[in-house]
Amino acid sequence: MEDRWLAARRLGWQSAALVAVLAVYHVALAWLMRNTGLRLGSVGPGTKVYRVVPLYMYFAPHVKTGLLPAIGALAAYGIWLRAWVSNPKRLAARGFVAAAMAWHCGLAVAVAMIDGGPDRLWRPYVLLHDSDYLGAVDQVRSVRQFLQDYVVLLPRLPLHCHTHPPGGVIFLWWVGRLIHPGAPAAALATIAASSLSVPAVYWLAGAVLEQGRARLAAGLFLVVPSVMLYTATSMDAVFLVPLIWSVVLLWQARSHRPWLLGALAGLSASLAALATFSAAFLVVWAAAMLAVTAIADRARLGAALRALAAAAAVSVTLLAALGCWCGYDLFENLRAAVGYDRAMMSGGDPAASRPHLHLIAANLAAFFAGAGIPLAVLFARQAWRDLRPGEEPFAARRLNLTFLLALAVTVALPLYTLEVERIWLFMVPLVVIGAVRQFGPLTGDGRAGPEIGLSYGLLAFQVVLMETLLETTW
Repeated sequence: MEDRWLAARRLGWQSAALVAVLAVYHVALAWLMRNTGLRLGSVGPGTKVYRVVPLYMYFAPHVKTGLLPAIGALAAYGIWLRAWVSNPKRLAARGFVAAAMAWHCGLAVAVAMIDGGPDRLWRPYVLLHDSDYLGAVDQVRSVRQFLQDYVVLLPRLPLHCHTHPPGGVIFLWWVGRLIHPGAPAAALATIAASSLSVPAVYWLAGAVLEQGRARLAAGLFLVVPSVMLYTATSMDAVFLVPLIWSVVLLWQARSHRPWLLGALAGLSASLAALATFSAAFLVVWAAAMLAVTAIADRARLGAALRALAAAAAVSVTLLAALGCWCGYDLFENLRAAVGYDRAMMSGGDPAASRPHLHLIAANLAAFFAGAGIPLAVLFARQAWRDLRPGEEPFAARRLNLTFLLALAVTVALPLYTLEVERIWLFMVPLVVIGAVRQFGPLTGDGRAGPEIGLSYGLLAFQVVLMETLLETTW
């Protein structure tokens, strides 16, 4: 047990060191923006969000009575998670997943209400009505006509629609028809829909880890700061669902039922492509998965190829059928979105400063800060170990290598200009799965280990601190 306390102290010091590094980086980046005119996408001199760069947030303390219920909910969840992780036989897998989904919704509600009452759940939808997806819902007379006219309608649609496919608007339109129109129903539907990511995280973790550690990964995913901060307020939490399910299905298809699971992955990827252009990450990750499989797991290469063939065939067929049904052209939409993005991210000046190396560093810093300080430390340790030669080539290492390769390609391309703490939510499960591999053996005596307790405590503290002190816009 002494070694585990040493591990906990090591994690504590390394987390503090990472916070110090991020603080210094923030000060340096803000100084560069103020004194050199450096601009990274929509973040630059004269904008209020630069004050906490590279995060797309600004400092706005708002301590309210909702803080106490949120802390109570996080404490209760921590006790619940500790019991189920340290005694994996206590609850069947389906029971754990159902309970975790319920906790996901409850925590999202509790955290969102830290700075006010229930109206804080849907306040972003109200404030951003004229610039976000919800403001476009009244333009939908029918799904078919909206898809057909989407690119033509873009100049008249809210700002956020300009750089995205129509999936977010259609989701909210269906919410309005099936539940109730307006911001409250939209926020609650966002929370409920985002909970569908929980079984995907658990299934993916269970494919490469033992059951107790898989539960721990799914459980910690719920309290990742970026997940908690955006679940109740951003459609990126909804977009996360088809993206992570695509990854899960393709990874599982390497082991069994490649045609069926590959076809389902193609369906999920098609839904993701209608929701966000970040679905392009799936292509990069699939190529990385194929490369790692070919090099380190050749026995599964045939199944991987069949799965990818099925996924590609289903995706192409569905998008072609959609085009035939209503005339929607995903690539025409993409070309229009790229034009709008270039204009917005440069502030209308094509020559505006967007240094590539600055974007690489800022995107990585923002993403891993949002993924949680202790998880970032643990993941960095595990990534370093997995990249070293001579490590045992087991499934969890292979999965992590696919992510590291896909992440390297993604950050190397000048595609994202910050805001990735919410846009890259779909990458968070892969970070969590890599991070939990750093923990020592899980016990069956009700003790999950001090380093696990410290990690949970630091994540919960970061969630409360960020929700209390920072304004995330969404």
